Amino acid sequence: MRKIGITGGIGSGKSFVSHILETRFGIPIYNSDAQAKRLMTEDQSLVQGLQSLLGKDAYLPDGRLNRPFIASYLFASPRHAARINALVHPIVCEDFERWSLAQTSATVGVESAILLESGLEKLVDDILLVEACEETRLQRTIKRDQTQAENVRARMAQQDIAAMRLAATWVINNEKDNNENDIYKQIKELGIC
Repeated sequence: MRKIGITGGIGSGKSFVSHILETRFGIPIYNSDAQAKRLMTEDQSLVQGLQSLLGKDAYLPDGRLNRPFIASYLFASPRHAARINALVHPIVCEDFERWSLAQTSATVGVESAILLESGLEKLVDDILLVEACEETRLQRTIKRDQTQAENVRARMAQQDIAAMRLAATWVINNEKDNNENDIYKQIKELGIC
């Protein structure tokens, strides 16, 4: 089975490209962000690890993740982020491996903004980088997340696009908003599918 990692900076259009790979090329896609959120409430070893690290406030009384509390801890310092990542990333990698084994397709994909940081890059054969200029990414993210430009710029500053480029097997330019035919053509021209 061939495994493709799909990555890129915030607002680059990773999900849009993943959607095209899934719907137009039949490649199942594992969304690592969505799966990490699921695992943080379903995987008991991860739940226990987060509660040991953060205390009972990590979860709401109904068992849902206390996202504002976790985010405030996570973004308070790089050391805090590293502690949470050390708990979450290995579980996500294991889950991706299990998920991959259950697929019948010859090719699968994993979408992750932190493909290189999470260890997922070690589990894939090729990396597809989705790029767009900084201003395009900024405007897309402001619109999508209904947030301020300074918040988006702070998140952008945390991402190492140069490292992503070095690791990439292919690069897709996603400057044109929602231009499915353009992305489809690039995927074909690059020989991804």
